[in-house]
Amino acid sequence: MLLLALTGGGSLGRHYIAMFEATQNVTLKPTESWREVLLDTRVMDLFFTVHGKIREDSDMAQDSLQCLAQLASMHGPIFPDESAQVSYLAHLVEGLLSMINGIEIEDSEAVGISNIISNLITMFPRSILTALPSDLFTSFINCLTLLTCSFGRSAALEEVLDKDDMVYMEAYDKLLESWLTLVQDEEHFPRGCFIQPAIQVFNSYIQCHLAAPDGTRNLSVNGITIGMLGRVAADHCIPLLTSLLEDRVTRLHGQLQRTQQHLMASSDPGSVDRKVLDDLYEDIHWLILVSGYLLADDPQGETPLIPSEVMEFSIKHSTEVDINTTLQILGSPGEKASSIPGCNRTDSVIRLLSAVLRTSEVESRATRASLTELLSPQMGKDIVWFLRRWAKTYLLVDEKLYEQ
Repeated sequence: MLLLALTGGGSLGRHYIAMFEATQNVTLKPTESWREVLLDTRVMDLFFTVHGKIREDSDMAQDSLQCLAQLASMHGPIFPDESAQVSYLAHLVEGLLSMINGIEIEDSEAVGISNIISNLITMFPRSILTALPSDLFTSFINCLTLLTCSFGRSAALEEVLDKDDMVYMEAYDKLLESWLTLVQDEEHFPRGCFIQPAIQVFNSYIQCHLAAPDGTRNLSVNGITIGMLGRVAADHCIPLLTSLLEDRVTRLHGQLQRTQQHLMASSDPGSVDRKVLDDLYEDIHWLILVSGYLLADDPQGETPLIPSEVMEFSIKHSTEVDINTTLQILGSPGEKASSIPGCNRTDSVIRLLSAVLRTSEVESRATRASLTELLSPQMGKDIVWFLRRWAKTYLLVDEKLYEQ
């Protein structure tokens, strides 16, 4: 029987048939017409119902979604006429929307749901899709939009966490292929019906693939996690970040000076090799971001507090710190910290801040030297992001909020 064929002839298929016969008070014979079985909406309802009951079992859930994906691929002479095909598709879409809107999608369901949508869009003629009630078609497109954006964010997170099983990436790719199919046949659909969904999917895609602070790539979970780990090992991580950032900024300053000399000796701006600069900007980008996450939190409306681990780190080393030297480094962003006498007796947290301020000073000097075309706009955004995050926490500190 077809139900067994849909499930590979396994126990799940027999379970479906037994449930269908019991709940509908019917007996399906081996010779039952496939068309009659498939076009009976009670069969489709059964698959959606059973999936809702077994979805927490990842293996069985994948089987049930595979069955639904098969149902979504039905086409051709199995339908007696176009009206029957429209009715079938409408019932399928209603069941799909009801299932998706009523659950929080599990990782094991992402690929299966995307396959259902892909089959539905690929296998049914455009004339059948456009014949759906307008409210139902709009709800389907809105659901597809939300799923695409959601799967895209989850796929970006999978990349961050370097997962072996990239289920959301696979599901995201499948939904993007579905969008491509729809947009390529746009002339068959109501004029302008894909504009707003396209904007949402496009913006989400850009956000997932841009680096912070504008995007979410390696930001929301990875940045916070790395910052927290850095606090746990503050004795190692804060001096390391300071050393790396000071080194990259010094190299950036020297590379900009060499590039300026090259431009003065050459009439061809295109002869400049930006590889070294681009690599330095990428390093500085991540160093500033990690520093920002380590030194401060984003309190989201609450009073910002200096992380206790950072406070304890500074107190722990306070006997080794010369306040005057620390203030001199803080107030001299135009000079390398290592060139100031006694630089090793400075507060490490302040010295890390000073390294960011020196980055800003190098950028300002390059601007005054008319080297703007060699600068990285992203680096400027990173500096502003860091200072805004840092200032909320470290300026105008209310000492009554701290035990130390």
